[in-house]
Amino acid sequence: MMKIIPLVTLFLVILIAGCIQLQVPEKPATSDVPVQSLPTEEPATAPVITEPVAQPKPVSPLPAAQTSATVTPTGTKIVLPEPVYHLTMDTETSEDEKIISYSKGASKTTKLLGKINNAWNFDGSNDIVILTDKRLQSLNEFTIVLWLKPGDLLKRAHILWQGDEDKETRAENAGNGWGPHQEMHLSLGDEIGMSNYRINKLTFYVGDDKHNLKVSTEMNTREWQHIAIIVRNANTKPTAELVIDTVSRGTATASSAIKRDKWGTLRFGTAGRAGQPGDSDRDFRGSIDEFAIYDRALTSNELAKLCLRQNAGKTCNE
Repeated sequence: MMKIIPLVTLFLVILIAGCIQLQVPEKPATSDVPVQSLPTEEPATAPVITEPVAQPKPVSPLPAAQTSATVTPTGTKIVLPEPVYHLTMDTETSEDEKIISYSKGASKTTKLLGKINNAWNFDGSNDIVILTDKRLQSLNEFTIVLWLKPGDLLKRAHILWQGDEDKETRAENAGNGWGPHQEMHLSLGDEIGMSNYRINKLTFYVGDDKHNLKVSTEMNTREWQHIAIIVRNANTKPTAELVIDTVSRGTATASSAIKRDKWGTLRFGTAGRAGQPGDSDRDFRGSIDEFAIYDRALTSNELAKLCLRQNAGKTCNE
């Protein structure tokens, strides 16, 4: 009887172990359900992770868009300075405090197109525009830039002028462009003596009868031309350079400062007075557009870039 009990006990142990083994396969069956769902969830989240990484790539064209606006055809990046004074010749009036007055005849080219939009047109008979700006009287360095379209190359005429107006004596002693008075002007023709001048010339002059700078060059076309006047060291040993369509046409130097203490306001179309008797033909005939003053000497690269911007992407010397 004692031998039978151990056998029964052994049988029960084997039976229980077999039942346990039979139940073990059921657990993987239940655990397979979440295991199979994991692969289906990972593909759903994978695009969310990769898409933000791919999105920054389209940003790369931005430098190309910027270079088209700031890089010249030769690949040189130029950032132009802002002018300290700018007349578009499109909308300026006495209300914006840039213009004192238009005289009779001076008008905007509402019918005649300018280089960019409208321009100022002068018919050569008492057409004057007087400005409020006097900064050229004190700047040690400056660059004057404008577009010019002459209407007559066979007479001397003042395109722009600033100097001794001498209002107290009704301009009897005011500068006429070529006298002893303090003045600055950009003019057609080249005065080489009393009632003696050369035609087909563009001349820049600044100074008086003792100390002055003059640069004169050929002017043989009545088409639009880009003009730049660069003055350096006006208060010490000044130099002046005349540039047409980005090409330097000459320089001048002086050993002493240019006196400007008697200068009045800048004007277009004529001088402070007509000049000697019989010389009243100095009123300008033609058009002016995009006049600007910079408070430093612009470089040749900057002038080239400015031409590209204002000349529909073309160089001015083509």
